[in-house]
Amino acid sequence: MIKFFRHIRQNLIMENKTSKYFKYAIGEIILVVIGILIALQINNWNEKRKINREINLLFTALEAELENNILETSALLRSGHMADSVRTLYREDKVTREMIRERPILAFGSYRTRSTFLGDERLDEVIEQEKELSNAYKSFLPEIKLLKRRIKAWRFWQNKTLELSMQRNKELASKTPEFRRNDSVGFEKIIDRSLNDKIYRSEVNHYIRYQLGENVWEANLIRTSAVILLFKLKSTKDKNLMVEDFFTNLNLRPYQEFPCGEVPKKKYETYFERDVIIYNNQEKEVILKWHYKNNENFDTINIPPKSFLDVKYGVSIEPESYFELEKDGKCSKVYDANKEDYIIL
Repeated sequence: MIKFFRHIRQNLIMENKTSKYFKYAIGEIILVVIGILIALQINNWNEKRKINREINLLFTALEAELENNILETSALLRSGHMADSVRTLYREDKVTREMIRERPILAFGSYRTRSTFLGDERLDEVIEQEKELSNAYKSFLPEIKLLKRRIKAWRFWQNKTLELSMQRNKELASKTPEFRRNDSVGFEKIIDRSLNDKIYRSEVNHYIRYQLGENVWEANLIRTSAVILLFKLKSTKDKNLMVEDFFTNLNLRPYQEFPCGEVPKKKYETYFERDVIIYNNQEKEVILKWHYKNNENFDTINIPPKSFLDVKYGVSIEPESYFELEKDGKCSKVYDANKEDYIIL
């Protein structure tokens, strides 16, 4: 091809056709420029395809990170339920010497805590790639950044809880040499302390309340954010994804349902505040009343169709609080929970 164009140029020069030669030269330059532009465009397309492929892989990795964080925070929440049950037994004076003998953790687990790791590397990578994201992926950024902030807050409180746990265990070991012994006499002295030392029991209650109110609470918020974000990511690829199946695969449990006209009457097993996941699966907006402390006070929550309750609402569940679904201006159903996780409306 190069020889062909060179032959044309030489013929034009030899025939002394200068004007035609210049026209030809300009045309050749234009063709070269067009070729370069096309090559650059193809290179840009290839680079864009490469970036898009990497971003798709990144979001797939993010889904795996979210699933792991949901498992870890669920485990933290279960440990919170266990600590709360121990605190409740002591508070209600239901712990006996025989119970501690059968379950030594009632005495030895006073200042225990559960340390875990929550990943946020993929979150960081997505935030760093913000300018390269498509509009569809950019729509997830507010929730991604909120989750990042929540993990940061949780790490702060986990470190504080670990520090307090180590401090209290060190104090306990210095005040109670029996904790270092491994014999029946020492064990009985430990039981005596657990049952009769009011100062010790007050300190344990304070520690558990601190752990539940900070470390476990922050982990619960992370789980809510991670569940909502994961469902939205998966549903963009699977339009037929059912929210109930999604929750079931994550081992989450639905709230208990009660008929209207009665405030839920049941035995409470959990006495600390938890976050709640609520999804409106209907084609129209729903109205939910959040009652608390079994009185007439309530907040009204409007949830758009096919949407989660906005995580910024700050809605939680605790003993003697419940949710009332309103339909046509009247109560349609009541929801309450002990250790359950979500509501589908």
